[in-house]
Amino acid sequence: MNRDTRFFLGASAVSFVGDGVRYAALPLLAAQAGAGAVGLGVLLGFATLPFLVLGIFGGVLADRMRRRSLLIACDALRFGITASFTVLVLLDVTHLPVLCAVAFLMGLLESVATSATFAFLPSLVRDKHLERTNGMSSTALMVGRQFLGPLLGAALVGIAPAAPFLVDAATFLISLLLVRAVPASVEAGPEAVEHRRGPRAVLADVRVSTRWMRRTPHVLTIACTAGAINLFNMGALAIQPLFATEVLGGPAIVYGLMMAAAALGGVAGAQAAGRLAQSLTSSRMVCLALLCIGVGSLVVSAAPHQAVAYLGLMLSGFGFSTWGVATTSWRQRLTPDNLRGRADALHRMIAWGVNPAGSALGGLLASHGGARLPYLLVGIAPLLLLPLYARRNDTATAAGPEGTDHATRRDEPLEGAERPGA
Repeated sequence: MNRDTRFFLGASAVSFVGDGVRYAALPLLAAQAGAGAVGLGVLLGFATLPFLVLGIFGGVLADRMRRRSLLIACDALRFGITASFTVLVLLDVTHLPVLCAVAFLMGLLESVATSATFAFLPSLVRDKHLERTNGMSSTALMVGRQFLGPLLGAALVGIAPAAPFLVDAATFLISLLLVRAVPASVEAGPEAVEHRRGPRAVLADVRVSTRWMRRTPHVLTIACTAGAINLFNMGALAIQPLFATEVLGGPAIVYGLMMAAAALGGVAGAQAAGRLAQSLTSSRMVCLALLCIGVGSLVVSAAPHQAVAYLGLMLSGFGFSTWGVATTSWRQRLTPDNLRGRADALHRMIAWGVNPAGSALGGLLASHGGARLPYLLVGIAPLLLLPLYARRNDTATAAGPEGTDHATRRDEPLEGAERPGA
């Protein structure tokens, strides 16, 4: 791994820890300020809304600007917001509308940074190393956002309410400095493309990405598959506390152990992805991931006691992590450079847009069929989707408007790609 990639992954790892600190601290601060269940739900809604509604426009920015510069700008803005919010916390200005505004702005910048990261990473590594690099990034995300960050955030809130946000601000400053250490020369800039300006031009860029995805069956299938699995998985996650107490019959700590088991499997999957990619094609890695998700979730749904459930969660966590690394790398290879930002944003809108409906569906299914039913459906869905990937050709590429391989036309102006018959 070269120096530039190490700096970039280090920047991501540091900011992931900061994200985890904030994810834990904001709801705790809201609860201390008197927000009830409805208020906490509203806060979560404001944090996730940008990904669903405005994420595609972040992808447009990632395709119109130098991705390195955009990441630096996002880190600078996030540093400014968290530093300013730290001052507000010190002044005891922590009303729910203020917390929602911070959650929304940070979610908006995170959605832009996520698209820019997806688009920028292939500039740093060769295609054959994408799985290994994405696996390392995925490991950093799970350790930072799901382990270290939340634990640190919860502990710091108990010490001083402003402390976690001061730490969050510091992580963005460190991330900014690390990204700046990556030379601008590693990225091919968009100077050759004369972008039109104005709302119509932005909407035209969005239409280009949706048209491209429709003409690229591998990418569209991956997005729709992710959406179908997430629909049921969010339902299982929503009722997981109920499953821990009513089905497994354990105390509250069982819920935490269930999350830890899934995360442990996820870290193992992310670490193994690079080695798996050396002997398996992308389509076969996806098949393995779907098989692990399905079998693991079925084991959880039928688990007679806690130990079996933990093993099932570890297996499904391994599958989800392997799926993420394999499909991200596959999409990066298939996506033309000048479409990567929008393509990733569009993928996330399809894959994550079902999350609110999935949470509601899980509660409804559990209330009528028991807490095991959502896990049963999470197990069945991936197995039913396996045939979609069993015979897919990894080398297929996205066709342009005239059937030309877009992967060989990296600097083609987007306006030209938009014209019918161009």
